[in-house]
Amino acid sequence: RGIALINAVVLVAEVGDFTGFSNPRQLMAYFGLVPGEQSSGETVWRGGITKTGNTHARRALVEGAWA
Repeated sequence: RGIALINAVVLVAEVGDFTGFSNPRQLMAYFGLVPGEQSSGETVWRGGITKTGNTHARRALVEGAWA
């Protein structure tokens, strides 16, 4: 529930073997859906998603979220 058949097929085709990820954070990093961060001493800056990773899979997830 939540994503259509086409999006599910795209995710499986792009990722292949989901067992290669030991936790959800690794999978989200693969998709590029983790926040960027710059830290220096006491100062911490957190930005938007990094958009580094698998573009097709990230696009399928975003489109599924919009639907």
